[in-house]
Amino acid sequence: MEIYTLGAGFRRQDVIDDFYSVIWTERFYGDSEVELVVPLKQNLINKLAAGKFLAMDKSDEPMIIETFSIEDGQIKVMGISLLSWLNNRFIRTSWNHRTQVWNIKNQKAGEVLWIIVREMCTSQSSHLGNYDKFGVPNSGELAIPNLKLDHQDTSGKKINKVAVPYGPVYDALRKIAEQHKIGMKIWLQLTDASYNLRFRSYKGTDRTSRQEAHPTIRFSPIMDSFANVKELRSTAEFKTLVYSFASGLEKLDTSDPDDHPDSWLQRDPGVARRSPDVGKYTGFELRAKMIMVDDFKIRFDLNKDDEIPAGSLSDERKELERILDDRANKELRQNDRIQTVDGEVAPTNLFQYGKDYFLGDLIEVQGNTDKTEVSRVTEYIRTQDADGEKSYPTVEAVDP
Repeated sequence: MEIYTLGAGFRRQDVIDDFYSVIWTERFYGDSEVELVVPLKQNLINKLAAGKFLAMDKSDEPMIIETFSIEDGQIKVMGISLLSWLNNRFIRTSWNHRTQVWNIKNQKAGEVLWIIVREMCTSQSSHLGNYDKFGVPNSGELAIPNLKLDHQDTSGKKINKVAVPYGPVYDALRKIAEQHKIGMKIWLQLTDASYNLRFRSYKGTDRTSRQEAHPTIRFSPIMDSFANVKELRSTAEFKTLVYSFASGLEKLDTSDPDDHPDSWLQRDPGVARRSPDVGKYTGFELRAKMIMVDDFKIRFDLNKDDEIPAGSLSDERKELERILDDRANKELRQNDRIQTVDGEVAPTNLFQYGKDYFLGDLIEVQGNTDKTEVSRVTEYIRTQDADGEKSYPTVEAVDP
């Protein structure tokens, strides 16, 4: 493993070959990080200052040093990915100081990620430098030099509306990526004359036995390809049914509010089910939860809704039901089963990361039980210290 700093133009500068340990971790959602421990030497103090870029010969994802500390005669530096660093940029799309959300409509999830980075971080933005669209003077300086857009994930259906809250860029990206299981990264592309930092959204490849297009990747102690296996399964927070109720509405009744004590605003909840098959979960298998949605304000004219023909819905009610369904579905996703299996890849040539499988890929994992589970590669860790070099993935079980 070769660690080195990057200088002007993201070119290789100083090789760090005198170190006690290094942990280089790449993650599916882009929150990669590095920890490097070196001897206390003056030349290393200068080379590893906060703000310096680090790179590794087996990775195309550079890191930026955020923390520098000296203790017990050692220097420890900790760095983050350039994608995580995007929390040094923020989301804003209006001069109106009361606006707090950017609504992105009729786009697929991977495209939403792509749009956020383009509009908030690159020179291709139609918002940066435009006061009416960003509401900040001299906002063009927020564009990151040489940050370009790479491939984007276009799987799945278009989403009617994604409400992106104003605030740090990476935090917003991460919520969307986790919700839709989409990977992200910023990688370094070098040419003879210049460099580009390229953002991409992606989903992994299915490399399980349920498909035939690619060889099956299976980690198993039985095959001597997986060691130090750790497994965790929990249903402590698992829910199969969520009811969402609107509790923060403003009713606008142009006649008498008392005429509508049982209006649909109070009567009908928004409902989301894990399975479209009603009755799939019963008894102790049905795990229900109720949530109160009170963080938005919509005014409904009850008289107007009463004038809607039978069997039809007003635009207001459709919007309310969409919001409630979205919140209920989000709650279901956040209250899923916990199924994780991780371990260390044994030192064999059976499967090689970066050749046979990659971050985000679906593979098969057989732990300490005979059951084989479909899992996603969520991170890949490389370490080196006095005991030698190790590398292994972390995988996360996915729903069948």
